[in-house]
Amino acid sequence: MEQLLIDSFEKLYNEMDKIKVKDQVDEKGIDGFINSCAKIAATVGAVSGLGGALTSIVGLPADLINTIIQQFRVTLAVIYHKTGRYKISFQEFIKIVGISIGVEVGVSLLKNIAIKIITTKATQTAAKSIPLLGAVVGGGANYMFIKSLGKALLSTKIGSITENNIEILSDRVDSDSIVSEKMLTCKTFVSMWSHACMADGELQDEEKKLVNSLIEEMISRTFADNGVNINEINQEIQNMFDNPLSIKNIGDDQDLPLVLYENVCQIVAADGELKEDEKEFLEDLSNEFQIGGMDKKKIEKKYLKNLN
Repeated sequence: MEQLLIDSFEKLYNEMDKIKVKDQVDEKGIDGFINSCAKIAATVGAVSGLGGALTSIVGLPADLINTIIQQFRVTLAVIYHKTGRYKISFQEFIKIVGISIGVEVGVSLLKNIAIKIITTKATQTAAKSIPLLGAVVGGGANYMFIKSLGKALLSTKIGSITENNIEILSDRVDSDSIVSEKMLTCKTFVSMWSHACMADGELQDEEKKLVNSLIEEMISRTFADNGVNINEINQEIQNMFDNPLSIKNIGDDQDLPLVLYENVCQIVAADGELKEDEKEFLEDLSNEFQIGGMDKKKIEKKYLKNLN
């Protein structure tokens, strides 16, 4: 399995549309590019930047494949942003990938990255017994992973670079800053879950149980590798559900509102019916987030079309 992943990683990198990554960074700026990749990572099964070349890695679910693709695109984008180069060998590229996820550069780098990916797979499949957990939490967790990955990469100091050699001046990552960003985004998602659950004016016992499971799964996926006190994180996030952020204070990232709107539609659709209060809530939310046209229709068709 490890060797299959290693071979797939190299093929994925070699077939990635590197010029497109460069052009999009030039057009959007590095922050805008990272945000757009986070948005794509939050959409299960979406694949971007490959030129139609590789759409699967043996043994891995579609959402994890998608996240790996966006991870590679963001890594290359930051390298280009810092050095002006986007053509480097896979052997040099993968060093930066390793640093960004906390794997030390060394003789077993590729194997250790593969092991970390396999571990991620085990975490992501843990919630399959409750399908909604994977759908709702997966998008949010993938979004936060790519955003925090971008922050970690931007804090890495890169020196001279050629196609076959990259000089890493500092591989220290500002872990406190990354945890803070994850917390802020996590609170944003949980706030939206709270607003969605209360759209009809009451919180049912089953909804509360579902939310507790969602929060537990979100925290498990998001903070497992950050060396934080999970109980303290859980308490702070639970408090955020009871006292959510105002909708007007949510969605500063350009691409986040669309991700949140899809997330909320999944929550609202969970009980198999769409009440009038919930319809009004979704309409108000789409207006607040300025979501309309094909984006809105596509999301609602996906989650709401069969609801009464």
